[in-house]
Amino acid sequence: MSARARGALLLIVVTCLWGSTFAVVKTLGQLLPAADLIFWRFLIASVALLPLVAWTRRNAARTPAPRTAGGAAACGGTGFFWARG
Repeated sequence: MSARARGALLLIVVTCLWGSTFAVVKTLGQLLPAADLIFWRFLIASVALLPLVAWTRRNAARTPAPRTAGGAAACGGTGFFWARG
């Protein structure tokens, strides 16, 4: 498969996944409080991206400072607690 075809296929997959989240969030938004929904969405996204982070770190020539992960966690935590009011 050429790089162009693979790129087009990946864009279609991402578009389908991204488009389907509207129906899921709309349904879950009626069942869960907003802060809980945000928490679960970010938790699922974080777990889903862990393999990419591991692969990137393994293939990177220079690894980011440990404070980068701490800063990301602080931003996510701040958003979570801010949303809970």
